[in-house]
Amino acid sequence: MKNIVIFSLILQVTSLAQNYEKLPSTIPVCSRNHPKLSDCILNSVKILQPRLVNGDLGSGLQVPSLEPLHISEISYGENNGLKIHLLNLKIHGTSKFKIEKFRVNFKDLKMDIILHLPRLELTGQYRLKFKFFNQLIDNDGDYMATFENSQIRASMKAHRYLKNGVEYAKIDPLDIKFNRGKITNFRLKNLFSENPLMNEIVHSLITNSPDYMTKNIQPKVNAVFSKIATEIAGKILEGYPLEELFPY
Repeated sequence: MKNIVIFSLILQVTSLAQNYEKLPSTIPVCSRNHPKLSDCILNSVKILQPRLVNGDLGSGLQVPSLEPLHISEISYGENNGLKIHLLNLKIHGTSKFKIEKFRVNFKDLKMDIILHLPRLELTGQYRLKFKFFNQLIDNDGDYMATFENSQIRASMKAHRYLKNGVEYAKIDPLDIKFNRGKITNFRLKNLFSENPLMNEIVHSLITNSPDYMTKNIQPKVNAVFSKIATEIAGKILEGYPLEELFPY
């Protein structure tokens, strides 16, 4: 009887240890002992890249789609009355990223990556409130912009923990730095709609001297990209045991 009880306990522990979803076969894995682990994972990312277009990684594993990338809102305000709201943004071109640098440290669960984005096309709505030569401007309308040669620098750190005797990883929010690159097209429809000359002047100022606005709104943009990237990475890295993701 004693042996039966012990055997039953062993079966229960084994069942708990294996009670997790299997990694989809569409996701290539790399041995944690691979002599060129960064290169192996880089190749896996390239294989997965077409699936990031619609976010379907296979076997029901869904992550935010990159084509287009949807952002509900980016807002920024200053004490001087300047308020910027970009709403319902759709960004085309994020799935066409090219990896410039990729480095992984499995022991410390760290990753650094630099992505080059050849062309990003943004559409959405805006709400803009500011003073221009003592004239209060409060407008809303459609927004469109084109960025060329943008860049994303991302750093990720994860921590190991045990669940039912199985080792998993929990990732911190990704540290993201987005560089917009060159603005080749920029339009705020309905801005100074009754004054075409003023409309062109303001658009020219924004297009040719965008650093002030982008510098101040940059932390908001970084935070939005960090949230999306963390969700994508978390769906993969947090959903499966490390032994599934990086077998021996």
